[in-house]
Amino acid sequence: MIVLRIRHLGVLFSILLFISFLPGCYRSAPANRLEVYRLQQTHMARPMDFSLLRGPVNASEAANSLPVFVLLHGMGGDHQVLDKYGISEQLLSAMKKHEIPSANFILPNGERGFYLNWHDGTHPYEDTLIQDIIPSALQILGYPPSQPLHIIGVSMGGQGALRIGLNYPHRFVSISVFSTLIFTQEEAMEMLHRPLVRLFLDAERIWGDGTDETFTRTMDVYGLSAELEDDLKPRIFITSGTEEDDVFTRTAIAFTQHLTRNNVPHMYQSFDGGHGWKYWEPIMGDAIRYALNQ
Repeated sequence: MIVLRIRHLGVLFSILLFISFLPGCYRSAPANRLEVYRLQQTHMARPMDFSLLRGPVNASEAANSLPVFVLLHGMGGDHQVLDKYGISEQLLSAMKKHEIPSANFILPNGERGFYLNWHDGTHPYEDTLIQDIIPSALQILGYPPSQPLHIIGVSMGGQGALRIGLNYPHRFVSISVFSTLIFTQEEAMEMLHRPLVRLFLDAERIWGDGTDETFTRTMDVYGLSAELEDDLKPRIFITSGTEEDDVFTRTAIAFTQHLTRNNVPHMYQSFDGGHGWKYWEPIMGDAIRYALNQ
């Protein structure tokens, strides 16, 4: 087991919670490029929003010929985060210049729910994404329900992307993870039982107490990635910043070593900077190119 040498408990808590509320200072969006939709009936038993970003196509191409990425925001964001920080415009510009491959993006509103079906059954975020938002978005974009997908997540969304991608390897052919803590199951349970974490997060409602083995197995990214069938191994891209707490890099590298042992195709790449869209945007193209093997 990897021992995480986090300097003190305040650093641990800031990493897990407060840092997720600060997506990074960035310029104002020059234009709104996202299409915003609201689903009235969802597994959440209330309306839920999502956005679409349509990549540019040539005159000879059909819009539904582009690859589809599901992009999961961090705890401080929502389904319009790409417009908020000007990322929509930057992505579209790079795609038009052929600097990165053109693609369509689905952005769900994950609120602060970790993209997880909460253990107590009250907040089925995962079911809402998989069974409500993605099928509706694919229909709007003109794709068949079985369209292969790619998934990208930043911060809290990175945890969701990795877990969901590994739980649904028949749907997601690539997983990209930005600035995310990737714990073994033992490390995750130890962290969630810390009194300060439990004071600020209703951890047992969300993740349970660790005794539900069936539920716990769905969160164990080490176990899930080790059990992948050879023809269902996604390409996994992982990145962390040089100015983030080094726990991001250490857990990322430990997981890539695990992926190597289990013959899962992957790439780790560091970026210069800290935790936020100001630093994630420049490396987004690398993640897309790796996902598409280009």
